[in-house]
Amino acid sequence: MIERIKQVFPTVRKIALQLTFTDADQASDMSWREYALTPEAEYPIKIDCPERECIRGGFDLSSGLQQAVASRQPVGHGDLNCPGWQDRGKAGKQRCLVGLSYRMKIEYA
Repeated sequence: MIERIKQVFPTVRKIALQLTFTDADQASDMSWREYALTPEAEYPIKIDCPERECIRGGFDLSSGLQQAVASRQPVGHGDLNCPGWQDRGKAGKQRCLVGLSYRMKIEYA
């Protein structure tokens, strides 16, 4: 079930996300993105994998947000690996493993 951030975390006013993606070898940055989420944004917070051929991948930032909000921290951060498959030919054999380093700045009411 998709909810809104305000339904799950009524004290959160705004979340600023900074995302850095790295290739599977952690050798180079693939991209850097910034997002601003309002209380109307969908929850859980899902980010697509930037690898075009990735199958069933992506990142769920919900756990990091839950941990930060539980202790009312103004900043949360973490690292995740994409659990998807590298491409259709390698589905079931080779994981995508694109890395994501994230930082979220949380503004409370």
